[in-house]
Amino acid sequence: MSDFYSDEKLRQKEFYEIICKLFSKDIQIKNEIGIGRCNPTTQAVAFYAKFYTQIKYQKILKGCNLPCFIIGLAGPWICILGAVYVEKPLIEPLTSFEPFIFTNDRIHLDKIA
Repeated sequence: MSDFYSDEKLRQKEFYEIICKLFSKDIQIKNEIGIGRCNPTTQAVAFYAKFYTQIKYQKILKGCNLPCFIIGLAGPWICILGAVYVEKPLIEPLTSFEPFIFTNDRIHLDKIA
């Protein structure tokens, strides 16, 4: 992903293909926080809650809490949340939005290490 791309659509397409190979089918790409009228973590949390509350998952929910890491990527920012289904979806941020790019700030580097 360190290549230069002639346009944003091409970069998004390649990024999407790589991420889909690594993770699941529900991948949404945002260039920046706030694009699409919602931040990516809010969209991902809503998807988790809506997906696992479907009737077809009720049997699975009786034996498993469906733990999940939710990764929010927006531009050069990353945020990680933890999700588990108890009586209802319980989602908590594990990190704040952190820059996914190099910074020469020692305190920040120690924080994300």
